[in-house]
Amino acid sequence: MYSQWDVIYDVIFAPRAGMIKAASRVSPLRATLFAAGGYLASSVLFSLPWRQTQESVSGENWLLAVAVLLGLSCWFSSVALWHLAAELVGGKGRAKALLAASGCAHLPFFFQLLLAAALLLFPLNGAAAALGFFAIAIWKVWLDVEAIAAVYGFERSKAVLVLLMPWLLFGAALLLVFVAVSIEMIWEGGMI
Repeated sequence: MYSQWDVIYDVIFAPRAGMIKAASRVSPLRATLFAAGGYLASSVLFSLPWRQTQESVSGENWLLAVAVLLGLSCWFSSVALWHLAAELVGGKGRAKALLAASGCAHLPFFFQLLLAAALLLFPLNGAAAALGFFAIAIWKVWLDVEAIAAVYGFERSKAVLVLLMPWLLFGAALLLVFVAVSIEMIWEGGMI
């Protein structure tokens, strides 16, 4: 039995091997629970300063639930786009395996809580705290790259391309819309 403690240990200390194991042994439900827990940890953490300054609002738990659901929907969409991009560049993995491995890549979000507790005990300036949270975000992206590479058998460089491809296509589409709108505005203005 591959317990969640084995998953956590492997993903933290042997990410590539851990992602290979997670892709084949972790159920999508457990991966979704990892991701939901990570999003909940982040949502609670970033709502704490607001909670300290305001009185309790009856809808704040509802907002946390919305934040978790929004995070999960973005995650599902990202996994679908990454799977499509990996298939386009010749990958032979399965979306279910990518979902499992990518769900395990959300484990660094739990370290945000440890970092916040450490900052309460040892107050540092804002730059040091931001650097710690930035390092956790980079770690999460690196684990996503490892998940894509493990599931599809890619090198890391190709996995980075797959990770960035949806954003690059979205940026290209925005650029195309900007150019089309600019040409239309120039045309309507009589400058051509």
